[in-house]
Amino acid sequence: MKRNIVAFSQNQHGHWVAELDCYHTLNDAVSPTAQAGNRTVNCLQCDALKFPEGLTAYKKTPTFREASIPKGLRQHHTTKLGTWGLIHVLDGTLTYIHEQEDITPINIKAGETAAVPPCMPHHVHASGTVTFFVEFYKKIP
Repeated sequence: MKRNIVAFSQNQHGHWVAELDCYHTLNDAVSPTAQAGNRTVNCLQCDALKFPEGLTAYKKTPTFREASIPKGLRQHHTTKLGTWGLIHVLDGTLTYIHEQEDITPINIKAGETAAVPPCMPHHVHASGTVTFFVEFYKKIP
């Protein structure tokens, strides 16, 4: 998924690290001077649904069952820039469908979670009994 570079820093070895708007980092990045015209990179960690470290939960949905899943979650939607979601399945199985061609749907089973990167189009589907909620995270200074 394409992400914007928001800052650069150097690690202990003097290599450039790009900080992305999804809170992931890109090690061994091209220097800021060489990067001047292109501030967008593909974040493989978002594509792999890797939840970044250092985020704080700030809100969660009510607990939903298959019959009470809001229409907004069953159709195309995204989280805001800077907001990660974490789907918690308590019972049954929920299908988490990414609307990017290269990511296959994920069946999240009871006791499992799945990360929802910021701005990644997706929706969910229940094909049977399911109970789940979504928790939202961001970086809080």
